[in-house]
Amino acid sequence: MVRVILLLYLVSISTYTVLTSSLTLNETGSIAIELFQEMEEKSVAERNVEMFASLAAQWDDEKMVAVNKRSVEAIREVYTFNKDSTTLLDFACGTGLASHQLIPDCKQVIGVDITPEMVQVFNQKLSAQGIQKDQAQALCLNILDSNPTQQVKDLRGHFDVVICLHAFHHFEERVQTAQKLAEFLKSGGALIIVDIQQSHLRDDQYAMDNSQIQIDGVTYGQPSSHSQSQSHSHGHNHQHGHNHQHEHNHGHNHQHGHNHGHNHQHNHGSNEHLDRHGKSIVEKLTQEEMKQVLDNAGLKDVLIKESYTLTKQSQGSSVQIPFFIAKATKP
Repeated sequence: MVRVILLLYLVSISTYTVLTSSLTLNETGSIAIELFQEMEEKSVAERNVEMFASLAAQWDDEKMVAVNKRSVEAIREVYTFNKDSTTLLDFACGTGLASHQLIPDCKQVIGVDITPEMVQVFNQKLSAQGIQKDQAQALCLNILDSNPTQQVKDLRGHFDVVICLHAFHHFEERVQTAQKLAEFLKSGGALIIVDIQQSHLRDDQYAMDNSQIQIDGVTYGQPSSHSQSQSHSHGHNHQHGHNHQHEHNHGHNHQHGHNHGHNHQHNHGSNEHLDRHGKSIVEKLTQEEMKQVLDNAGLKDVLIKESYTLTKQSQGSSVQIPFFIAKATKP
């Protein structure tokens, strides 16, 4: 639907051009189609970067902070940190809403993301707190790239724990993604994934714009008087770091995590309005599928369980959105 609307929009522009120039309708229609094809040819990663770049400055809203805080609590329930020795990699780190909370628990925290603006916000917050780079920093790297840089290679085998919050459902090649993330772990290190149990809700029910959320009985966000939300449509591939692989029609909330990729388009009053965890171009993710992914990736001691439930309240109705946590060990 979004593609059809966009093409019609481009054609309408072309028609206007016919009236104001010497070009024929066929010529301008061809131009419109060429523009559309050029946009289609953009990789998911490129669209991700564009989308998250536009959201970085306002990413840390009350609801996103609350969701990440609860997810970090879930991580602490399944993993024991040692502040004197634990090294942590936050994949698709965004602005650091999760990993910043874990800095006191670790010897070193590294965030990676393919969106420069997200990385910039991450590091600005560290600088404002007086935290040195040897303790924590974010790097703009695509660690899933098939042709990794030397900087990426140097990170392999370095970490005790790799975390990925609210983003894994965006990836299409999930087994390959898990295998690549495991390359950055030491032997015996843990890969931990927190994500939405996407099995029984419609895509639009994940959108959090113009809504309040409730976690553990506490309400976050302000109800909106607007019945329509703005929509960002973005493909998140996180070919690395945010190849976060999904196409989100969102209203803006993203959810990324990560969410959190990026063709982004404002669309009012459409069923395609979704938020940071809205519509995905890949299949939804369940606990059973996550277990199969980790098993097939060659990881061991796989633990998966429901973690907490977020209640979305909007326009007099509520929707329960369950999150799960998965942990697996590198042999």
